[in-house]
Amino acid sequence: MEHDIWFNGKFAPFEDVKIHLLSHVTHYGSRVLEGIRSFGTETQGTAIFRLSEHLRRIIVA
Repeated sequence: MEHDIWFNGKFAPFEDVKIHLLSHVTHYGSRVLEGIRSFGTETQGTAIFRLSEHLRRIIVA
């Protein structure tokens, strides 16, 4: 999963992700970008700092 990216609600290999030439983002540059930092823990797996705040920003965007 080293080169996978989040696309349409799931992780997909970078090479498999395609965006249609006539899509709005291609012509007008509309997009939503958000970086979410996660940390590995010994007891609870992956922890994401303030996930609900990140998701709220994405939904509002």
